[in-house]
Amino acid sequence: MPAPGVERLQSAEIAATTPMVFRIRWSSAVADVNPKDRISYAGRMWIIASVTEIGRREGLEIAATARAD
Repeated sequence: MPAPGVERLQSAEIAATTPMVFRIRWSSAVADVNPKDRISYAGRMWIIASVTEIGRREGLEIAATARAD
């Protein structure tokens, strides 16, 4: 029987993820969004991988993933 830590690692490797890129308009309310934050969209919780500014305060491109159901 594998150790519990190994079992969890194997489970994480098997789980599929769904990638998504969100493009939103820039505002002072979202200017500080970072990978520590999460996005709730379409009934799923999305984990932010990266945030890139589009232009000079025009928008943000947010790369995120969610576990597939």
